[in-house]
Amino acid sequence: MQSIKLQVWDTAGAEQFQSLTSSYFRRAHAVVLVYDVNNRNSFSSLGRWMMEVDRLAPAEVVKMVVGAKDDSHGGETAVSSEEAAAFASKHGALCERCSAQDGTNVQDMFKRCAVKIVRNGFDPDGKPPKAAVSLATSTTAPKRSKCC
Repeated sequence: MQSIKLQVWDTAGAEQFQSLTSSYFRRAHAVVLVYDVNNRNSFSSLGRWMMEVDRLAPAEVVKMVVGAKDDSHGGETAVSSEEAAAFASKHGALCERCSAQDGTNVQDMFKRCAVKIVRNGFDPDGKPPKAAVSLATSTTAPKRSKCC
């Protein structure tokens, strides 16, 4: 089993970060586009973001579409699982739903993304890709630097 470190940047889709995100796309091993399953507008904006990923990210970048706030667990939402899966499939992306509120599928989503990153050949140690990946989790908050 191989452990890898994921560095996650969250711009919350804010327009003021668009120029910043394009520089991150160029060096990304994966891009996770998140929408709110209860907000059709957040899903509708994914097309524009996916165009940016396709334009700026490496061809082998792992793309994942994630429906967040899936707290209803099968209840009615503004965006169906089928619609999201069709969008993801059209763009060659993985598709997941999760809930940060109750922790449903959050770790599995990151693990699935990490496995795909390794399978695509992104390996910082230069070793052959392996399918088994473990994610280290911590229950303590990261230490903050006293600088600045």
